[in-house]
Amino acid sequence: MMGYSGSDVPRGPAPRDLSQFQPYFGPGADHDERPAGRAFGDTLTQPVAKTAPGQQVTVEFVTGHPRNNPRRGGTFFEIQRLSGDHWLRHADDGDWSTKYHWTRTEPHRSVARITWDVPPGTPAGRYRVQHYGDSRNAAGAVTSFTGTSNDFDVE
Repeated sequence: MMGYSGSDVPRGPAPRDLSQFQPYFGPGADHDERPAGRAFGDTLTQPVAKTAPGQQVTVEFVTGHPRNNPRRGGTFFEIQRLSGDHWLRHADDGDWSTKYHWTRTEPHRSVARITWDVPPGTPAGRYRVQHYGDSRNAAGAVTSFTGTSNDFDVE
């Protein structure tokens, strides 16, 4: 029977870095268009003025195709809380209480629907939703934009 020698085991070969690989088998991201009179990042559905833990906040924005910028290491949105005169990130698309749903509403128009199930224990205060997106014009140039909802209170 062989005994344990206490020596370190060599590391061995490192796996390939596949962090930039994102398989996608759907149609490619074509150009984006905004509805007449609207800009990318405009809020289509504003949040309710007051909410409480256990309720859901829903906001919708004019957006571009999420494949224009998959935001690895970033986020498509933040739930922000007002602290003094600064907005601080409270939650984002990596939290279990939030959801990001992208929909192509017409051939080149999109809506981002963001929901936040306000968790128990959420501090009372003033909040808002900020959406980060990118649109692609017909020539293929990608432009970043930000949309911000109205403020709402969690009581």
